[in-house]
Amino acid sequence: MTQAQDPVAAQAEREWLSADAERRRIEARSLEARRHEARRLESLGKLAGGIAHDFNNLLAVVTNYASFVTEEITAAAAESSDGRWKAVLNDVEQIQRAAERATVLTRQLLAFGRREAIKPRVVSLNRVVADLEQALRDVAGEGVRLTISLHPDAGSVFADRDQLEQVLVNLVANAREAMPDGGMLTIDTAQVDLDEDTVAARVGLRPGSHARLRVSDDGVGIPEDLLDLVFEPFFTTKVKGEGSGLGLATVYGVISQFGGHTEIVSEAGAGTTVTCLLPEVDAEAAETGPLAAVPESVAAVPESVAAVPESVVTVPESPATGPESTDDRAGGGETILLVEDEGAIREMTQRILARNGYQVLTASGAAEAIALVGGRHEARDDIDLLITDVIMPGMHGGELAGLIRALLPTVRVAYMSGYAHPVLAARGRLDADVVLLKKPFTEGVLLETVRRTLSDD
Repeated sequence: MTQAQDPVAAQAEREWLSADAERRRIEARSLEARRHEARRLESLGKLAGGIAHDFNNLLAVVTNYASFVTEEITAAAAESSDGRWKAVLNDVEQIQRAAERATVLTRQLLAFGRREAIKPRVVSLNRVVADLEQALRDVAGEGVRLTISLHPDAGSVFADRDQLEQVLVNLVANAREAMPDGGMLTIDTAQVDLDEDTVAARVGLRPGSHARLRVSDDGVGIPEDLLDLVFEPFFTTKVKGEGSGLGLATVYGVISQFGGHTEIVSEAGAGTTVTCLLPEVDAEAAETGPLAAVPESVAAVPESVAAVPESVVTVPESPATGPESTDDRAGGGETILLVEDEGAIREMTQRILARNGYQVLTASGAAEAIALVGGRHEARDDIDLLITDVIMPGMHGGELAGLIRALLPTVRVAYMSGYAHPVLAARGRLDADVVLLKKPFTEGVLLETVRRTLSDD
């Protein structure tokens, strides 16, 4: 009887081994496909970040020169009864509004490409959602029934709070667009433990405790053949003119930047669920410092936010809104060394500073700046502030600041860039308490930054 069963058992074992081998091959192909997709999105992110850098330089020029023109037109209109000035002023305002919209797009591109300069801290995921609840209900609109369920064990994460808020707003806005006639929208949080097998199927994650943010709607859903494209920049299922296609791309970039993972499940006609997983950190770290108790899974992320010094003060953006009152930010004759390789931005910034009471020395690059400081001898001590672009040919702003400070130990330093994060993260050489001014900036933001930097003890 036993001998009769042996061939059956052997055949069953062979079939099991064959099925197991096939399962492993399928899993390996699936994992490789996900890794390929992650690499593809990473390449798109680098491209998007580079494009955003160039656009930020252009937008800085457009925004501020439009402001200059607005001032001239306003002054001319006050002295003339010619109604054409009003029409011209309206045209310039249209330029400024377009620049504002373009600025928002470049911020989203930088977020997708993980190139935005940020300030990560230990934050409670539940607190972020709770504090933003009313704003999220406003975004969802009256026709959408929003339910929020916050699990007490969802925990804390190491992230930039502003960017987490942007993730939530983008997800709710996407859900609203998927429910044009209203519907159900659910936001929930939880704490999940991921083992080796689970993270093996999710590129970028490591085993351990994670905070989960999940946003679900019962909207129109996304066809299966489009799901692989939803995290690409500028991909959208909306009609032309109704969306930038950067909503989910921004979500993907932000969550990835903090060592997390984003996945989407959707079915046409049945709704969509987007799940974001972020490594959980010790909540007590929030009391001991922004870099305390950061898990290895975050610290090990390439170009991770953990490499950005907390001492960097990021100046908030300001809308491009024409002439600004600068009386309380005017200079008192202080000397500023301005280093910027883009001629139009250098001339624009010099013009703003000079007409507001500052003495301005300019250089088109690091070598020229060093030669200028070295050639001033005794007079060089009158340089009060160095304003330098971060990314320049030959030497980046952090290296230049170190050399200038070797010659002028008391000089204050402010950086300006539209694409600073890769340099800051890769080099990590910024001195304490410096300022990072994001391009494109307005006249008011520039003057406020300069005044605060010069006045800071």
